[in-house]
Amino acid sequence: MRALVVYGTTEGHTARVARVMTGWLRGRGLEVVLCDAAKETPPDPLGFDLAVVAASLHFQRYQARVTRFATVNRDALNGMLAAFVSVSLSAAGDAPGDWAGLEACFQRFQQQTGWRPRLVHHAAGAMPFRHYGPLRKLAIAWIARRHGFSVSVSEDYDLTDYSLLASFLDDLVLQLPATPARAELGTATASRRRASTADHACAPRVSRGSRRFASS
Repeated sequence: MRALVVYGTTEGHTARVARVMTGWLRGRGLEVVLCDAAKETPPDPLGFDLAVVAASLHFQRYQARVTRFATVNRDALNGMLAAFVSVSLSAAGDAPGDWAGLEACFQRFQQQTGWRPRLVHHAAGAMPFRHYGPLRKLAIAWIARRHGFSVSVSEDYDLTDYSLLASFLDDLVLQLPATPARAELGTATASRRRASTADHACAPRVSRGSRRFASS
């Protein structure tokens, strides 16, 4: 089976998330095409069994090239197994206002594109302070501290919870036609869920994945 992973990235973190997803899907036996929407025209999703689109939020908007891809291909995406991964700093916390803002941004994305993803995952982003200019470094540090997090502007922080991202991909792949490998995956996933709390398991449609600040 073939999978398409299309992404948009501004500071590079969503590219990393997309590469992690690509490696995970290949590890499950899928043939995967990875495409940076800003550097090349993504292929037609109709040639694939599964599509994952990832984009990051900046100033309440996702990357224009990703929005265009979803708009142009909305009929194909709506007619197949397709998921959206939203990457943002807002997803790193639990503030109701932040999550309300994320939902508003995603709803606007759906209205703009006409695409209704079957599954959605909100992944926390990153703060690569060592790659920021002086003003952005101060601005991001101020935002983090305003939310109660202590950060050092000499460190980089990756907030994505990759185990929850993998659980999200488990849910997605299990919706593909059954194969022996996916049957084994289904058994392992069910066992993991029985051992987990309800909050840790991915929701049927929308899931969240973040971890507390860890420098990298």
